[in-house]
Amino acid sequence: MHHIENNQITKLIELTGQTLLTQISEATHNTLSIQCLASQTPITELTRIELIDYIHNWFDIDRDISEFYALARTDALLCQTTQDHYGLRIISIPDLFEALCWGIIGQQINLSFAYTLKRQFVEKYGTSTVYNNIQYWTFPTAEKIATLSITDLTAIQLTKRKSEYIIEIAQQIQSGALSKQHLQKPTNHCPYRKRTHQNTRHRPMDSKLRHHALPKTSQRISNR
Repeated sequence: MHHIENNQITKLIELTGQTLLTQISEATHNTLSIQCLASQTPITELTRIELIDYIHNWFDIDRDISEFYALARTDALLCQTTQDHYGLRIISIPDLFEALCWGIIGQQINLSFAYTLKRQFVEKYGTSTVYNNIQYWTFPTAEKIATLSITDLTAIQLTKRKSEYIIEIAQQIQSGALSKQHLQKPTNHCPYRKRTHQNTRHRPMDSKLRHHALPKTSQRISNR
């Protein structure tokens, strides 16, 4: 769903009311350059803020890892590892529906087949754009998946049970019964919170990037 080349990562990001092909690179020390490629419409201030928030979430930029590095300096194994991979952060999945789907799709199968299923799911029900002969995809929306039948998903090799889970979650998100805001509240009545907290195990994310902590004011966005 994203493309990495020449120390630049390019991804089609779906935001509220606008989908942007976004290219991110390190401009200078502690500064990211964010370029919106082939954008046909002006980027509003609200979209700019939403895009920056997405990227902060995606790259885990706002997490303070100084305490981890302080701990690692006292550990014989972690000390050398953190020096060799200084600034490395785990890539997150900002979209709740995509994160939950990836957790379901990847259960009880090897990673290679999990990626195959995810690619088939994305290419069947996502949207795409082509730029410089490379096709970029967005993850399918909950609204689209909520309308599908179980046989639609088993046709792309998902099991019946996984298909049921994915469609049910899509319907709950579409109805507003399940949201990231509900799950992030200290106490709430979201029916999935207790089950998710007790039973969900997270698969390692798709990839990792070397990244220093960047202040929110250090981002620069431009259209190309």
